[in-house]
Amino acid sequence: MDILITFIGMAGAAGLLSAYFLLSAGKLSGSQPAYHFLNLVSSLFLDIQAIYAGILPFIVINSAWCLISVYGLLRKKPLSPK
Repeated sequence: MDILITFIGMAGAAGLLSAYFLLSAGKLSGSQPAYHFLNLVSSLFLDIQAIYAGILPFIVINSAWCLISVYGLLRKKPLSPK
């Protein structure tokens, strides 16, 4: 079970880093559903590992990241930069 949880956590970390890299490289926009979906799945994976390990600060930050990603997926129109 420990190996599975570690794999899930590593996949989550890779996903979040990939999303940030793609955003920084201009390959994804912060308003694209793909960006928010990648963040959502990745933060859920990291939340699983944090819950398993019982690390409250990581549970809080990854849960917040999940909620922000859901908000990004559900909002009707993208925010325009000012």
